[in-house]
Amino acid sequence: MTNREIYDAALALLAEEQYEDCADYEARAPYLLGSFLNECNEAGAFYRSAHGQSGDGEETTLCPDLDGEFPLPARFATAAAFYVAALLIEREDESFSDRLFARYADDVTRILRDGCPGVSVSIRDVYA
Repeated sequence: MTNREIYDAALALLAEEQYEDCADYEARAPYLLGSFLNECNEAGAFYRSAHGQSGDGEETTLCPDLDGEFPLPARFATAAAFYVAALLIEREDESFSDRLFARYADDVTRILRDGCPGVSVSIRDVYA
């Protein structure tokens, strides 16, 4: 999955179809996606570890290439689309932006709650 697919999903959430009318969105999207990647990098590493996947702790950038590969597990793509969409319209429609941002937060919470099982570890008895 590419970063552009996430950007396209964000535009679809905003009901934007005319790419020529979205030049400002396309210019801002890499920075917003970079912010998402930095916010969720540790969650992505935790998710990978819980699912036995490699690639944890990958370096993220502030401005990823839209045609580059999305560096987090694919499960984070929907949350990324909600995040980018919310911040693209933050100044234009604060109410809709808040709803999209809440969906992002709910999705990340759901990923970490349901997608990352707990691990049993022994507890040392210090009072024996």
